Amino acid sequence: MAGSARPSFGTVLFVLFGLLCFGYVLRFAWVAEDAYITFRVVDNVLNGHGLRWNVGERVQVYSHPLWLLLHVAGSLFVGNIYRLTIMLSAACGVAAVVLLCRMVPASRWHQALFVIAPLTLSRTFDDWVISGLENPLSFLLIAWLLCEWFRPAERFRLYRFYFIASLCLLTRWDNAVIIAPALAWTAWQHRRRSLAPAAWLAVSPVLAWSAFSVFYYGFLFPNTKYAKLNTGIPVDEYLVQGRHYLSSFFLYDFLGFALIASALAIGMFQMLVMCERRKVTADELRPVLLALGCAAHVGYVLWVGGDFMNGRFLSTAVLVAVAIVSDAFRQLSPVRTLAPLSAFVVVLAADAFIVRPSVAEPYDFNAHHGINNEREYYSPSTGLFSDPTRLFRLHPAGLRSAVVDEHGNLVEYVMGTIDQPGTCAPLTIDLFAANGVGLLGYCSGPRATIIDTMALTDPLLARLPIADPAHWRIGHFLRAIPPGYWQAIKIGDTSGMDPALAPRWRTLRLVTSGDLWDVERLRAIACLAGAECEDGL
Repeated sequence: MAGSARPSFGTVLFVLFGLLCFGYVLRFAWVAEDAYITFRVVDNVLNGHGLRWNVGERVQVYSHPLWLLLHVAGSLFVGNIYRLTIMLSAACGVAAVVLLCRMVPASRWHQALFVIAPLTLSRTFDDWVISGLENPLSFLLIAWLLCEWFRPAERFRLYRFYFIASLCLLTRWDNAVIIAPALAWTAWQHRRRSLAPAAWLAVSPVLAWSAFSVFYYGFLFPNTKYAKLNTGIPVDEYLVQGRHYLSSFFLYDFLGFALIASALAIGMFQMLVMCERRKVTADELRPVLLALGCAAHVGYVLWVGGDFMNGRFLSTAVLVAVAIVSDAFRQLSPVRTLAPLSAFVVVLAADAFIVRPSVAEPYDFNAHHGINNEREYYSPSTGLFSDPTRLFRLHPAGLRSAVVDEHGNLVEYVMGTIDQPGTCAPLTIDLFAANGVGLLGYCSGPRATIIDTMALTDPLLARLPIADPAHWRIGHFLRAIPPGYWQAIKIGDTSGMDPALAPRWRTLRLVTSGDLWDVERLRAIACLAGAECEDGL
């Protein structure tokens, strides 16, 4: 009987290199503080309270429904949500890299190293692929979409492409920007089939969630959209902050910046070649459309002012840029690959010896215009290889004590550690105000109602301008608690509120806390959608 074929030496070497890279990335694994906002919703679902952050109201505090639902399902089998999110993130990240590597022909497997190496050495990928946030799922789905899009015409499956695109949107609405050019071109190329019932079935996941979100929460988009964009800050100030985000990204991940710039240059070059020849081919058009998506994504990040988490909003652009660059390498002969490979080494050297040493202390928010290296800030407490006795690593330690001032604002609290667990919720405080409510909110348990002064989880505050428009930090838009708001939250009495504000709160309260099938609630949702409510916003 013939023995099974042994893997070649090159294949074994490639696998070992991949495992080495995975081990390198795993050492950066951590869980972001904002991830615990989602974890509190997961915890409430498992305890029978529904998809809620504060038990008393339905507010969509998360921007990644599919990522949340994966955690809900996974929690049925893995009881520790910290371990679960690390496992899910690692699995999605590995699968994304494998899919990108499969785009390289098997006969030229060594060129898949141009996929693994840049991603491994990019700080953006290292920091956000295992972070507890939805980035790894976006990586996986976008890589799957690209893998399908780059298939030969006879193997391309239109409805599978639409299905993957719908999952990308269900993971995060922002993903629509980077995939829009490819999606629009595909829909135009197959415009007759794109209106068939099968096409609507393919995009049914995002349509179903949109309908559910409007019915259950009262709004199509998550509350974070209103909290971060409905601030009263002029657009030109967002654009200035967006430029700071891009310049900070240059220092934070010079390799990622160079990859995006290279991808845009490749797309522009291909477009000029097609214009000169006046002929368009599918192979040449694909990198152009992907580069256009990257450019649109960078423009979008600029428009919204970026983020306080360095690199996070540009992580998908880095992934797509790697796909564009590796595709360009695939079309080069072995001799011609020496030039871009040499450029890659030069970029790494510049990053290691010139750019990174020039960066100021990562926790100095003022030096970086409110932008910081979030992983370095939190990994001592929530990193996979951090000290297990530090703040909240492996299980919900809870709040050991909490103190509020005379206005109900949380001024001091102590979280338990693994050796001193504490309780799941403060026993003497059932309503308080705070900001930075990720870990705090999760450790408070379902009994506590928290007013988030950054408005990420509060529907009324999210629709009010920020307290001090002259002084703000991106992603941290503090609101002042209106007079009478405490009384309204506690007993529903709005007599102490501003007469112009009280109707707004009553309408929002009806939508977020009223009976789901109440006719008045459904009418309020319809009125809010059309901005025609008498008592609405």
